[in-house]
Amino acid sequence: MLHQDRSSTLSAGDIAVLSGGITGGEISRRTLSTSDILTLNANLKPDYGSLAQQLLAVETQWRQKRPSHYAYTLQRSCFCTPEARKPLEIRVFRNTVQQATILPDGKPLPKARQAEALTIDELFDVVRRAINNQAASIDVTYDPLYGFPTTIFIDQDKMIADEEINYAASNFKVASGLKPKQ
Repeated sequence: MLHQDRSSTLSAGDIAVLSGGITGGEISRRTLSTSDILTLNANLKPDYGSLAQQLLAVETQWRQKRPSHYAYTLQRSCFCTPEARKPLEIRVFRNTVQQATILPDGKPLPKARQAEALTIDELFDVVRRAINNQAASIDVTYDPLYGFPTTIFIDQDKMIADEEINYAASNFKVASGLKPKQ
């Protein structure tokens, strides 16, 4: 590759040179378009080491600031039933889900679906599993104050359709007034 701007990253306008054949010489030459760059970047594997380091840093931040009692809204986007994509209001006390309500209905989450109500620590586990399993694509954003994941996008395998999953955590607040389960 010939970089027009002398940088080490590819950008539109750079020239791709195809070499090979018996002599190993130049076979063809092409100027890369923005579309070419997007396609090339889409096929790159995530930097699992950097993702793991970032995860460790934000988990430490979360552990230092984690309130014993908090509430937040979790919404999952996936190739799943419309009911499973409805947002959940989740209340957590000492790292245990105390209450999960389906929004906007306000109905309690049925017992058969309790595993969908994740604590913030379990959201970290989702990211960790994606890194450890070397998912094809991992994109996470973190809350600047508390460090918890606010959005998680995971595509386990680019060659499999409809297995991607996205989580969005919002409306986080330190909570009080909810009695622990007896």
